[in-house]
Amino acid sequence: MDTASYVGSARMFIEHGAYVQPSNPEIVKTWNTPFYPLFIAANMVLFGDDLGVDAVILWQIVFLYLTALITYRIVLPHSGLAALVAQAIVLFNPNSLITLHYTQTETLFTLILMAAVYLLFRIGRDISLMQGVLLGALAGLGAMTRPVLFMPCW
Repeated sequence: MDTASYVGSARMFIEHGAYVQPSNPEIVKTWNTPFYPLFIAANMVLFGDDLGVDAVILWQIVFLYLTALITYRIVLPHSGLAALVAQAIVLFNPNSLITLHYTQTETLFTLILMAAVYLLFRIGRDISLMQGVLLGALAGLGAMTRPVLFMPCW
């Protein structure tokens, strides 16, 4: 999906309260994932139609920083220097720096994925019910953001 399609889907959420086709609001939109358009819609409701889309870009800058911070925390137990290098690679990756300026799912999805990976590393083999619920929620959000999410099961 492109930016216009995500924003159009967000407008449908606002106008109809459902994830429906812009051309025919009677038909539910089932071929794309709804979480990112819902995220855009929430920003549009909070900040207005035009400013809400700009707010998404600002959120994505924050998300990239949080992703880099999570990466640092994942690598830190192995090496402090490697953790700094990994954080810099995530933070200054040209692809990430470019895509965060577009209304695309990559930045939000990467944050959700890295949060799930961090939780998996923290859990190890002993998982509590709360950790399992949180991991399931992250997996669900990731799959509803981009359908390519694959979570290993142990």
